[in-house]
Amino acid sequence: MTELTHAQASGLADTMRTVANPVRLQLMAMLSRRPGRQVDLLAGLQLGGTWISQSMLSHHLHRLTAAGLASRERHGNVVTWRIEPAGLALVADFLRKAGAR
Repeated sequence: MTELTHAQASGLADTMRTVANPVRLQLMAMLSRRPGRQVDLLAGLQLGGTWISQSMLSHHLHRLTAAGLASRERHGNVVTWRIEPAGLALVADFLRKAGAR
């Protein structure tokens, strides 16, 4: 496995802390199936038994976006959220290499 610089390790740790949240994991699972609007994501969480406010949903989506794991696209008044494959690839590659023998 390739060695990490302190800056790389710090960035990866921040990203992994972002992922290590049950609501964010649920959001990532939903967005991995298809992009979604905030109202649809909130409804999906509620169907799964997770009840959060609109403001908490916004907070979680902002954290995913700040970590490079999700992105948003605005068309007029409609905002669509989607998974950001490059952000996920960094975490997946690290975990894959860490598990290699």
